[in-house]
Amino acid sequence: MKIRCLIENKETPFFIYEHGLSLLINENILFDTGSTPNFIKNAKKLNIDLSKIDTVILSHAHFDHTGGIIDFIKDYDFKGNIYVGEHFLDNKYSFEDDNYVYKGIPFKLDELKTLKYVKNDLKIDKNIVLHNNFTENNMFERINSKFFILDKSYVKDLFLEETVMTVDTDKGLILVVGCSHVGICNIVDEVIRRTNKKIRGIIGGLHLSKESVEYAKKIIEKLKKYDLEFICPIHCSGHEKLFRQEFKNKCKILESGDLFDIDEVKKEYKTRNNKALDEAYGEQTDRNYKDGDRN
Repeated sequence: MKIRCLIENKETPFFIYEHGLSLLINENILFDTGSTPNFIKNAKKLNIDLSKIDTVILSHAHFDHTGGIIDFIKDYDFKGNIYVGEHFLDNKYSFEDDNYVYKGIPFKLDELKTLKYVKNDLKIDKNIVLHNNFTENNMFERINSKFFILDKSYVKDLFLEETVMTVDTDKGLILVVGCSHVGICNIVDEVIRRTNKKIRGIIGGLHLSKESVEYAKKIIEKLKKYDLEFICPIHCSGHEKLFRQEFKNKCKILESGDLFDIDEVKKEYKTRNNKALDEAYGEQTDRNYKDGDRN
């Protein structure tokens, strides 16, 4: 199993980066589409043929995970399935500087012709399942209180549409997440409960970038108890230094353009990101991110 990071937040001189996330799983599954169509430009620079994609998953209805979908559909005449949570149509807002600011999908809904709605769990391939409708099930994680849905009035966004993907391998489940707004430990615990399977590794946004070091440490301590083979905290995860310190060589930091081969995870990790990146940025500082507001 290979995962290509087509775009995410971290500054890099090699590819376009932005406040957003898009991952290519193997050659045929697109997980999120960033804030803009820039992920397509990165793919072209890598000589990746996106016409091979037959499945798209939009993890949740924020602009930074859905912004490039319309251009992708038009550029590649995409007619495959686009999977979203059943609450994907909710109007998403955040409360900033005493104002409600729209953070939802940046296109008209009639521009998406092939939406397939996911409720709870949906198997889309022999070893791939989508999961959503997560609820808070522990006392230490919290959904950021600044997020709202507009439905006659503004109500707290519980992110019931947030959809994650698991890939079943002989060593456990690979968990792919977009932002983990409902709490990464909530998600992991619920996926384990539903599947009765071990989580082998996690890749995606963990939504800790704006949280305190103390809070991040609590989450990391819980994550360490899952005995993960690897963790790739990208996009909105933040706390790169802390993840590296706590997970050591199990922590794989990716940036736009990077390829992560799950089958090679036990071997020495020699991509630009861990060895060369440590030399370039140092282990004691967190990297620069695109934009200060990371949802």
